[in-house]
This record gives sequence, C-alpha cells and structure tokens, in this order.
Amino acid sequence: MRVTMTVSTFGALILLFVGNLSAQDEKKVDLKVGDTAPVFSATDDQGKAWKTTDLVGKKFVVVYFYPADFTSGCRAQAQKFRDNMNALNDQGIEVVGISGDSVVTHALFKEAEQLNFTLKREITAARWTFIIGLDGKILYKNTRVNPVDDSKQVAEFIDKLQQK
Repeated sequence: MRVTMTVSTFGALILLFVGNLSAQDEKKVDLKVGDTAPVFSATDDQGKAWKTTDLVGKKFVVVYFYPADFTSGCRAQAQKFRDNMNALNDQGIEVVGISGDSVVTHALFKEAEQLNFTLKREITAARWTFIIGLDGKILYKNTRVNPVDDSKQVAEFIDKLQQK
C-alpha cells in the first residue's frame, strides 16, 4: 500500500522525515519500501540528541511513531516491544519509539512501564512503524499498526529477512 502525505496534512511527521520543509510547503512525500530512509535527529527521553546516522549500518532500526505516552494503545504497544526486546536485540534490532510528548513525560512513561528502549520527542501525526535496513533503506512500512501485534510483526519480518 502506498501512502502519499502532504505537509499540510501530516506536517510534523513529514518534517521529521524530510527535514528542511516548512509548514507552508505543498510538496508531497511518499516514503516507500526500498527508498533511502531520511536522516533525522530527535531528543531522547534523557534530553540528549539522537541521530539515525548513529545506528544505520550497524543495526536494523525500528522506528515506531505513536500518538501519546500513557494512553491505552500506546502503553500496550510499548509493553509488547519491552517484553520482546531480548528477542529483537538477538536479531540485531534497535527500537526507537517516537511521540510528541515532552522529555519529562517520556522519562515518566519509560520508568512506569519499565521500558528497555529509547523514546524520542518529535511531533507525530499517526501510528506508523518503519524498519530501516543496514543499508539505510526502508525495508518495512506499516501504516495500519495494531499496537499489540506490532513488535511481533517486526520480529517476524526480520526473521524472514534473515532466513533468505
């Protein structure tokens, strides 16, 4: 499935993935499997800068966007990634959760849910999951995420990829 977004519709998400667009731009962005993943940076749950370039080429990077900390679906999604983190790490996967919540809220959420992966602060407009491959290309894109099944689907995708 191909999803085309305009900045006016999903401005924050596009700005995150494209970088230099302004909210007034009417350019369309269509991130597809096989595209080179946009380079971006965000502030993590400790208030530190984080860049995709720090991981791409070293690990598979799972970037999942979610609406807000402490909501039921987001809590379930985070818990499933937490519970599956050992298996995901064994597959060479780094998980990054991104929402628009503050660094303080992320830190509270991470502590309350005992999360074992990093949360980043960036404004998002949808619940999406991407996997960025070792070559920096988008390997997987899910725009219809089921929060409870997301980590399982990611693990299954990487498992199939590694069996090839």
